[in-house]
Order: sequence, then structure tokens, then C-alpha cells
Amino acid sequence: MDDTAWLRALQTQWRLENHTLFGSGLRPVAMRLDDSRTQFASWELAPRTITVSRRLLTHPWPVVVEVLKHEMAHQYAHEVLQATDETAHGPAFRRTCAERGIDSTAAGTPETDQPESRVLDRIRKLMALAESPEQHEAEAATRRAQRMMLEHHLELSDLDERPYHARHVGRVSTRFMAHERWLAGLLGRYFFVHCIWVTARMPDGRRARMLEICGHSEDLEVAVHVHAWLTATAERLWKAHKKSGKATPRGRGRFLAGVVKGFSEQCAAEEKACEETGLVRVNDPALRDFMGRRHPRTRSTRGRGVRADSSFEAGRREGLRAKLRRGLRRDGTRLLNG
Repeated sequence: MDDTAWLRALQTQWRLENHTLFGSGLRPVAMRLDDSRTQFASWELAPRTITVSRRLLTHPWPVVVEVLKHEMAHQYAHEVLQATDETAHGPAFRRTCAERGIDSTAAGTPETDQPESRVLDRIRKLMALAESPEQHEAEAATRRAQRMMLEHHLELSDLDERPYHARHVGRVSTRFMAHERWLAGLLGRYFFVHCIWVTARMPDGRRARMLEICGHSEDLEVAVHVHAWLTATAERLWKAHKKSGKATPRGRGRFLAGVVKGFSEQCAAEEKACEETGLVRVNDPALRDFMGRRHPRTRSTRGRGVRADSSFEAGRREGLRAKLRRGLRRDGTRLLNG
């Protein structure tokens, strides 16, 4: 898109966030683009302007939106709360962000690096064991990784005060296949995150969607890894199935959905085994509250089902055998300044 189109999109998003998060309490502002290489966005009180770097616009739209909301929180703290005598990221600004589920970090994005967790390191090592050629060792390691996540959450459920964050995963698209929707449901059911489809933009400016996941830092790391791993695994298994000559015409979508279904059944079986030993998953009302503040206006939709034909069943069998692999790492992206 050219500058005019980007500015129009940013103004449209500003109006939406003003209505949704700030109760239309902000006065309209000027919006401008620059080529800054030291910061990605800034709010200036005197000229009442939000400036966005063109470099930021090369990132997924949800990241751009998060930066915009950060700057709008500065505007709210200055103009509505009259906190002009505080530092830029002072109490009024932090309270504004906390009340709306906005990332208040002075540098970075919702995907900013967080301190490494010992639990995450142990889970990573178990995923490495899951690559063992010995089937029983691989299965035991996968089960132990899932069990460890549940134990960790039960230990922290009554005293956990860690902050919540958001990450964006997968592709930006106007349409999603069944296995992509099912994968989002799997993450929310078994990996301690909440998922929501948020507005994004295609390179040509068309409105689209992208998956956002919210939770604690180590949970997001695991969920991002599971999403990438299962997406790639399903495609790899489909190629092998197709090469075997057993694939049916137009069977790819059902096969991929079957893989996700099979892996979901694995997770369900492990959860049941944990319940039988007294480990019962607990809900996280604080995360629900964070989601409610971050996305106060949401709606539910239902996708079409998938016919359980031979392609689906072939994928489901493969999903039941799939073992979660290692690959957890941080990308170190730092995008947000001021």
C-alpha cells in the first residue's frame, strides 16, 4: 500500500480502538509516517500527533495495532487523565494499559523476550527426548512434557502474579481451513492459552484475520512451538501420504484436519490419565479477565464440519502417532519504542 492507504488504515484502526477500548474518550489526532530507524512509533502531545515508522508497517498488522494502542494509551494518560507531570511510562500510563490489556513495555512488542523459565528449559529437554528412535522412550517423554505443564500450573494457580502477554501466530488470510481452526481450539484446550482471531491486513490492504494467543510467557513459547510444529508436521505427513499413492483427489484438507484431530485425541488421553492420578486442570479466571479487557467486544462463530472419509481417517491415524518435537526458541524481535 502507498502512504495514503496506510494512513487511512491507521486512522480507521485508531477510531475502532478509540470506540472499543477507550469508550470514544479520545479526541481525533493527526497521523503521520516517517523513516525513523530508532523508534517505531511515538505520541507527541503538543502537535497532537501519532507518528509511525514505515519500518513497522513491514510487520504483521496485529503487531502494528498493538503499537498503535500503546501510543493511544500515552494519549489517554496525557489528555484524559491529565498526567503531564509524570514520566512517559509512569503510573497513569501503566494503569491505562493494565485496564485495557495493552502491552506497556517501553521497548519491544507483545512478543518481547522474557526471562527464561526453568520449567520451559525442562520441557525443551523432554521434547528432545521425544525425538528418540525408541518408540516407548519418545512416548514417555511426550507424556511427561504435557504432565509437567499441568503440574506447573497447579503449583502456581493460587499465587501466580506473572503478567500476561500476546503473540500472533500462523498466516494472515481471508479464509482459514478446518485444521487451522481446530489447531487454535487445541491450543486453548490443552496448552494454557486463550485464542482469538483478530483483524489483520493483506499486503494489498484487504482486511483479513490472524490468530492471536494470550497467556503467560512460557505458555506462549510452548503454544507457538506446538502451532508451528503441528502445522509443519501435518503438511509433511500429507506429502508422504500423497507420495504413497493412497491420497484421494481434493483430500488434503480432510487429511490435515485428521492429523490435528488425532493429536488432539492424544492430548485428551494424557489429560484423562492425569485426572486419574489426581491432577485436574484448573481454569484461569485472571486470563479470562485479561482477554475481556484486551478484547471487550467479541463474537463467536462456527465453522463447517469435516466429513470423516478415508482421507480424514488416514490423517487421524498419523496424528495419533505424532510425537511433539523440540524447537522452542526466541526470535528476539524488538519493535516498540516510546
